[in-house]
Amino acid sequence: MVLSAFALLVSIATLYLTFLRKKAGLVGCLLTMTAPEIGSAEAWGFEFAFANTGDVELLVREVDLAVQTDGFVPELSSDALPFVLEPGRVRPLALELPNRFCRWVEQDQQRLTFNFHFFSSRGTQYVSRMSVTLGADGPDASKANFAPFTLGRVVR
Repeated sequence: MVLSAFALLVSIATLYLTFLRKKAGLVGCLLTMTAPEIGSAEAWGFEFAFANTGDVELLVREVDLAVQTDGFVPELSSDALPFVLEPGRVRPLALELPNRFCRWVEQDQQRLTFNFHFFSSRGTQYVSRMSVTLGADGPDASKANFAPFTLGRVVR
């Protein structure tokens, strides 16, 4: 009797964890950061990687920028956005920023913050933030720039 009750509880827990409980999860990181020469018309390149560690699909909808002080912030656009990230999958995203803007950010010794907007298949919106420091001679190779980030907070 006790054994059958225990087996029933295990079955119910397994059913819940397998079919009913869906969790959103993501780990992202900056893979590469490339800078052109000072005065060049070429753009800075930023490549990110996203790994869906949850049980639900995530839509990577858009990316926007923020800096610490007021000023012009270019709009980010990419042919790769938006895209769907299936559970267990990893996908890169390459973005470019104007050289002049990045040089302004580095001269003012500011941090450049990328805001990634995600939507789960259950309709929940998340925002993840990744801050990057730009070095005086190009990309700053510090560990802080390449530290991983997670899915972030829920937006209501």
